[in-house]
Amino acid sequence: MRYLMDKMDNNAILATASYNAGWRRVQQWLPEKGNMPLDLWIETIPYKETRNYVKAVLAYQQIYSQHLGGSENLFKKLANMEIQPKS
Repeated sequence: MRYLMDKMDNNAILATASYNAGWRRVQQWLPEKGNMPLDLWIETIPYKETRNYVKAVLAYQQIYSQHLGGSENLFKKLANMEIQPKS
């Protein structure tokens, strides 16, 4: 995972998608120019399996956080995230 985080500029969402589909594919899915809202980017992942995998990881992250006593809504933070264009 550290390798993928390094490849994806420490973006955990992109690293998660990369874990499932490969980092080179994920780089191809980045916007050409301009930022893209994270939720929209996730919905445009061309592989249904990877799209569902990313959503499941995010959901379980919230569930496990709550089970461990966390009260923060992790989705609030994600709602304002954007995916940067290809560099």
